[in-house]
Amino acid sequence: MTFAYVCIVIALILPMIWAGIAKKESKIPINNNAPRDHIRHLQGRAKNAYGVEQNSYESFPPFAIAVIVAHLTGGTQLTIDILAGLYIASR
Repeated sequence: MTFAYVCIVIALILPMIWAGIAKKESKIPINNNAPRDHIRHLQGRAKNAYGVEQNSYESFPPFAIAVIVAHLTGGTQLTIDILAGLYIASR
């Protein structure tokens, strides 16, 4: 498994980490009967973590497709790894 493929797995896990931070930092308790009601009350770090979580969901598919296509078309492995690592570092 190449480093770029490992980055895909990491990128898949990152939204869950950010969701945990957003829920942990929330000032109001989370109600499982209405799990999205707490979102409008988020402030500060929790609100930022929620935004990063949503951005991670949005940017994951193009990233994963780009890595897979780069591998399939025979791109230079070092370049693919560096770009995938930069994506993860920017998250």
